Amino acid sequence: MTRTALSLPISQADDNVARDVDLRGFVYALDAVQKRHIWRLDRLRAELGRARETLRDAQARFDAANRAHADQAEAAGRMLQQRPDPAVHRQALLHLTRLRARQMQATEDRAACQAALAQALEACVAQQLQVETLRAHRSDALAEHAVALRRRHSVEQDRDWLCRAFRSPDFEAEAP
Repeated sequence: MTRTALSLPISQADDNVARDVDLRGFVYALDAVQKRHIWRLDRLRAELGRARETLRDAQARFDAANRAHADQAEAAGRMLQQRPDPAVHRQALLHLTRLRARQMQATEDRAACQAALAQALEACVAQQLQVETLRAHRSDALAEHAVALRRRHSVEQDRDWLCRAFRSPDFEAEAP
């Protein structure tokens, strides 16, 4: 199983960006927005799971309606051959008609569930894209913060070196 950036906690994703820099001072301005998008993605994933469960139930009802219709059609055919009673045959055909209506309703329900699942999946993918975009933006902001910290540390080290060099007795001897 591969792990995506989405499945990694934010701190682990940040560790990969800058290990040599103290990240305690980093504040991501869009952190609240990112968390809201993650929460929304979690909610959409739950809705997607419910849509899948609903589709599975609708498919089971569809299969049951098809089996009942097929079984009743076969039984009506056998009954007509064994005992050709028009009243019984008429009742069997009425029952077949009701089963056919239930079968059509199950087909419509299944199609509606498939459409709801497709819509939930589309919303989930769109939200996933937004979360990944915000994660990439956060990673870029973190990298910029790390570069700025490194630059600041470098300037401080240069300044510190220059101060020590000016205080050193060897520095005065080197002057012309």
